[in-house]
Amino acid sequence: MFADFEPDYAYSALSSTPTVDPDDDPLTVRDALSSPDAAEWHAAMEDEVKSLKANKTWSLVPLPPGWSPITCKWVLRRKYHPDGSVARYKARLVARGFSQVEGLDYNETFSPVLRMASFRILLALAVLLDLELHHLDVQTAFLHGDLPEEIYMEQPPHFVSTEHPLYVCHLLRSLYGLKQSPRLWFQRFNKLMLSLGYTRLLSEPNIYIRHTQHSPLVVALYVDDIPLLGTKSEVIKAKSEIASAFSITDLGPLTYFLGLQVKRDRQLGTLLVHQSKFVQEIFKQFGMISLKPATTPLAATCKLSLADCPTTDRDKAYMQQFPYKQLIGKIRYLVTGIRLDLCHSINFLSRFMHNPGLMHWKALQRVVRYLRFTPTHGLLYPLSISSASQLLGWLV
Repeated sequence: MFADFEPDYAYSALSSTPTVDPDDDPLTVRDALSSPDAAEWHAAMEDEVKSLKANKTWSLVPLPPGWSPITCKWVLRRKYHPDGSVARYKARLVARGFSQVEGLDYNETFSPVLRMASFRILLALAVLLDLELHHLDVQTAFLHGDLPEEIYMEQPPHFVSTEHPLYVCHLLRSLYGLKQSPRLWFQRFNKLMLSLGYTRLLSEPNIYIRHTQHSPLVVALYVDDIPLLGTKSEVIKAKSEIASAFSITDLGPLTYFLGLQVKRDRQLGTLLVHQSKFVQEIFKQFGMISLKPATTPLAATCKLSLADCPTTDRDKAYMQQFPYKQLIGKIRYLVTGIRLDLCHSINFLSRFMHNPGLMHWKALQRVVRYLRFTPTHGLLYPLSISSASQLLGWLV
């Protein structure tokens, strides 16, 4: 069921037009090292290089004749607490995998991820069975994959060896940015889970179950995030087993996952999931904080069709100034998470993404106005005695 909550944090008023935020993540190393947070960014990059070297990700060698090294770059991000404060500065060295050649540098690349619908079922089971719901983060997860191909990469910017400045990195392990890295990491994690006695679900390849004496222990995987569901003792045991194979960060009880904020009350037997932080980020990114709230996603008189799409080059050029596709994509993620009340309106407006007109843009603004009216909408999982013996679901 949907429910509202009182937010435990406040957002300052924003202008109606997008502006450059001084807290925006830097795009280059030069930007990072010339910012007020230069010391934090430099420390984050040093930690990443130390981790790469400790993991023996590469060895410095002369470039063999006939080979062309791929390039790399730094991706710099601030990680935030659910209340919006900065949790840490994160630097990730990423290979520019777009220069890889299929059949030479890589073959298979597919890797599954946890579906949001499956994650919502785990939340429901946590409430229904009163189980612990915890969260692990695997540090430098993609570096754990063994790289079968022979790949050479330039040395990291700002961290070029003074002894061998002309050498290149011969990659021994997978690295972020390589096309095969997600697949190699998943294969490594899957191998560990099966060796520990877990059974992998056929319907959801990123969920593993190990039956215990009292209740099943469930381990899920979304890239490097691992939710765990089970009794307290079994969750502790699972954490220890995973930590013996990978470097992990124990985040404790799950409170934030893929943009979903989780608030649980064990005494009342309830769990509330909301995306208010993500909603506020939409207002901020698109400069829509001053829009007047609306009580419905679409107006009752809204009638849109392909006839409202621009037909002349002048009209099409005019519509390029409006971020229609980008805004649709952001709201679609809300729908994928918990905002099923937006499902119909966004699916309807998505029909015109190829060539939106001004009427379509105004209708999309109406959806944002509805978000302004319902920023604290969340999905509530109550423990109902009458339904404690069965789990009900709706296909939307």
